[in-house]
Amino acid sequence: MKKDRLILVALIVLVLLNLTSWGLYWFSTREHMMPPPRKEEPGVLRSERLLSRKLNFRESQENELKKLQKKHFREMQNLQQRHHMVRKEFVKMAMGSSYDSLMADSLFQVMTIVNGEMQKKTWLHFRDIYELCDKTQKKEFRRIMLRLNKLNSRRKFPPLSRPH
Repeated sequence: MKKDRLILVALIVLVLLNLTSWGLYWFSTREHMMPPPRKEEPGVLRSERLLSRKLNFRESQENELKKLQKKHFREMQNLQQRHHMVRKEFVKMAMGSSYDSLMADSLFQVMTIVNGEMQKKTWLHFRDIYELCDKTQKKEFRRIMLRLNKLNSRRKFPPLSRPH
């Protein structure tokens, strides 16, 4: 009789633990936990608005920033398309029946080079923005960049790229 009662209590505890773990899993993956998307002004990027506000850009600086960002995003789009094509070819070859390790190494090297180019262009873009700033703005820009770099170093993927 006591064994039956002990088994019943253990079963109830296990069911409660199971429900709790499923509840925690559900709660941690809910989409509504994500912040709502920001309402963007047409033609104004969030980063542009942030920099303009934090650095107190003058109108001429804002216009130059818009030009720099358009140029940068055009260049990055080309590099991202190139990286995507090489990656697609790499996956197709790696998962195909005729795997060639030399070709795989070659494609992987191209992906690494393109990724390096994207990182370099990103930091050169930041340097261009830095050059737009006056002395007090440069100090604040350095503080913002150091903070962003610290935040991005905690992520699992490099800054300014999306996980695949």
